[in-house]
Amino acid sequence: MNINYRPDIDGLRAIAVLSVIAFHLNPHWLHGGFIGVDIFFVISGYLITKIIYTDILNKEFSFKSFYQRRINRILPVFFVVMFCTTFAAWYVLLPNDFTLFMESLKSTTFFWENMWFAYNTGGYWDSSATDMPILHTWSLAVEEQFYIALPFLLFFFFRLRFNRSKILVTLGLIAFISFSLAQLSPLSAFLTKYNYYSLITGRAGELLIGSIIGILSVKRSMKIGEIVRDDKNHLTIKNSLTIIGFLMMLLS
Repeated sequence: MNINYRPDIDGLRAIAVLSVIAFHLNPHWLHGGFIGVDIFFVISGYLITKIIYTDILNKEFSFKSFYQRRINRILPVFFVVMFCTTFAAWYVLLPNDFTLFMESLKSTTFFWENMWFAYNTGGYWDSSATDMPILHTWSLAVEEQFYIALPFLLFFFFRLRFNRSKILVTLGLIAFISFSLAQLSPLSAFLTKYNYYSLITGRAGELLIGSIIGILSVKRSMKIGEIVRDDKNHLTIKNSLTIIGFLMMLLS
């Protein structure tokens, strides 16, 4: 399935990217700029889930085709960035730091670098993390882990003959558990260590919010030739939600 070009989603991506860049240049410029990562997770959950869900409904889904598209979209650019970073690290870093860098690079082979960084640093905000040249790839690992699990999960729901309501409730429950683990993390040394980087503690909830919105946005099957028009009430609701969502991002 190809989703029609959405300039509004590109606009959200721009807000997310600029927020993160501004925050990393100077945290005082935009104290909550790191929320751009969270925005990206919701967008990813929305787009990927809508594609998978629609393809399964239309009996067009293929695991091979899905993962091939992910590989073609992500890995070529990823390999170029890793090669350039490795060359720069070899030239700049001291031997011990370069050895540590190579270990982090090896973890990207299995999209496991988020857990590697969690184990080998005191956290994203710890001073030890500032010397990790590919620290930013932790979010890519979270997304890839989600991409691996989600198709199987949705396919499993369809095999159980879940209707849309049951799927939404189940995904909502998983998201609630994920957010709960993030909030309970201060009570556990293990959860605290992995809280920021892990898919399970909070990040799954963010991605699944996007998933729920994606499923809700898929129109139910229509008769051939049927035309769907938004009445004024629907447009008012959509515009109101757009304004509320934008204000929530600004307040964050």
